[in-house]
Amino acid sequence: MNEGIWNGETVLKKAPKRCPKCRSKALEVGYLPDFDEYDEERAEECGIERDEWDSRFAYTYETFSCDECDHWQAYGPRLYFDPVSGDYDENAKPLTPREQYLLELKQQEEAGQLRLL
Repeated sequence: MNEGIWNGETVLKKAPKRCPKCRSKALEVGYLPDFDEYDEERAEECGIERDEWDSRFAYTYETFSCDECDHWQAYGPRLYFDPVSGDYDENAKPLTPREQYLLELKQQEEAGQLRLL
């Protein structure tokens, strides 16, 4: 399943073996572009106002570029900015309050501290 649209192109699930435009195998994969996007929807769910900016909600994707036709496109999961490491990471996605609550319930249940009736 594709993650969505990014920079006007469909985000691919994984890096392709051939360029989807010219079918060349001359691809450079696994680099991050020089820009990122801001996940406004997730930020709002976490209580961040629209006029505020929080680096935890900046995200990007790994990309590939074709040496033959210069086409480039994103693939893989969203990589969110981790302010602690200063890098982008799939596991740095900030949790919404609902996601945090469900995670805590799951952890309590796994630890035997919670019994669901």
